[in-house]
Amino acid sequence: MTPLAGPREWPAPPSNRDRAFRAVGGALAGALAVAFVAVAAALVNHARGPTPHELALFGGTLIAAGMATVAAAPIALGVALYVVDLGPSRGRRPVAAIVELMTVVPPVVYGLWGAVAISPRVDAACASWLSAWSDAERARVAGLVSAAVMLTLMIAPTVASQAAQVLRAAPPGAREAATGLGGTRWDIFLHVILPRTRWGLLGAVALGLGRAMGEGVAVALATGCVGQDARAPLTAAGAMVNGLETARASGDWRSLGALGLGLFVMTLASNMIGRALVDRVRNARRPGT
Repeated sequence: MTPLAGPREWPAPPSNRDRAFRAVGGALAGALAVAFVAVAAALVNHARGPTPHELALFGGTLIAAGMATVAAAPIALGVALYVVDLGPSRGRRPVAAIVELMTVVPPVVYGLWGAVAISPRVDAACASWLSAWSDAERARVAGLVSAAVMLTLMIAPTVASQAAQVLRAAPPGAREAATGLGGTRWDIFLHVILPRTRWGLLGAVALGLGRAMGEGVAVALATGCVGQDARAPLTAAGAMVNGLETARASGDWRSLGALGLGLFVMTLASNMIGRALVDRVRNARRPGT
C-alpha cells in the first residue's frame, strides 16, 4: 500500500517588496548584459588581428592553467580524502582550517611570493638543465613553469575545499552499509563514494581551472620576474603597467581587450559548469530535488 500524500503546500503570493526587488534586479541584469555586449562588440569590431606576442600571452595563460589543474587535481583530492575520511580525527580539523584560509589569500600575495621564491629558482634550474637552448627559449620555459607552479599552489586549496564538500555530500547510508560488509576505507571510496561523487569532483576541478585562467595578475607577476633581481619583485609590475600604457597609446589595447574578453568568457563558462556539477551532488541529498 502506498502512503497517502501529505497536504500540498502552496507558495505565498509575492509581496510588493519582492516585486520591486525582482524588477530592480532584472533591470540591473539587463543593463549589465547590454553593457557587456556593447563593450564586446566595440572590442571585436575595432580590434586588429592579434599579434604573435598577444597570441602567445593568451596561449601561455591557457597552457599554464592546464598544467596547474593537472598537477593540483591529485594533490587536492588527496587532501580532501584526508580531511573527510582517511586522516585521524585530531588532524582533520587543523588541515581543513588551513585549506580554508589558503582559499581566501589574495592572488597578488601568491604572485609576489612566486616572483620572489619560485621564479629565481626555476630560472636557475632552467639555466642548468637547458644550457643548450637560447636565452629567449629558456626564459619562455622558465616563465611557463613558474606560472604553472604558482597556479598549482593557488588553486589546490580551492579544489580541495570544494572536493571535501562534495565527499561529505555522499549518502551516509551507503558508507555505513559498505563498512558493515567489511570494506576498507579505500574500497569504500573507490566502489561506493567515487561513483556517486565523480561529477561533483569533476566540478571542483573545473572551478580550479576557472580560477587558474582568471588569475592574470598573479601569473604576470610570477612570469614577469623571471631572470630579474628577486629583491625587487615590483619591477616587473612597473614594466607591465608601462607596457599597458604603451599599448593604449598605440591602439593595441583593443586587441588585448578582445583576447581578455575571450579569456573571461572561458573562465565564466568553466566556473558555471563546475558550480553546476558541484551543486548537482550537493542537492542529491536534499529531499524533493
